[in-house]
Amino acid sequence: MAVMSYEIEDDSFYLFVCAELKARENRFVTDSRLERMLSVGGMEEFLKVLGETVYTSDISGIEAKGSFGEVMISVYQMINSYMESRLKPEHTKLVHILFFEEFLHNLKVILKSSMLKDDFEGLYIPIKYEYGTLMEAYNTGKYEDITEPMPELIEYLRKLAGLPGEKDLRKLELDFEAFYMGKMLSTAESLNRK
Repeated sequence: MAVMSYEIEDDSFYLFVCAELKARENRFVTDSRLERMLSVGGMEEFLKVLGETVYTSDISGIEAKGSFGEVMISVYQMINSYMESRLKPEHTKLVHILFFEEFLHNLKVILKSSMLKDDFEGLYIPIKYEYGTLMEAYNTGKYEDITEPMPELIEYLRKLAGLPGEKDLRKLELDFEAFYMGKMLSTAESLNRK
């Protein structure tokens, strides 16, 4: 078996967060709880099982809004804040990897809003940035309140939108997805951590 040399000091912040999350894991939705939620007869029973998890405090929000959407966004924002407060500044790029799909979705919403000259804020998932913040950055090219790697991603969107000729929105999306995946891979590699 190969032995790997590892400096624990380098990743102590990350390892602490992992250990803290592992300790809290039993409060999240487990397989057995998920099975119980899927087999219940109604919303009241569903919320009772959900009340056994870390989402207890969100039940009133679910009942008031009749939807998980806003509650899930709130949880996403909480996870983002949690990660950013506990990781070294140079490691907060992990948030972009953790929310890979959501940030990709949001950037495609920005592209579509721009290309179709329509407001798609209702489709946007505000985890780290509000819709207006990213639209303004896209429209002005100013990124004072936007952290890496987002400025480079938005600039690539601007480049795609500025290409001459007739544009096929789906082809632009696919082009951006390829660029985005490459950027996330290089972001992960730039962390230089195991």
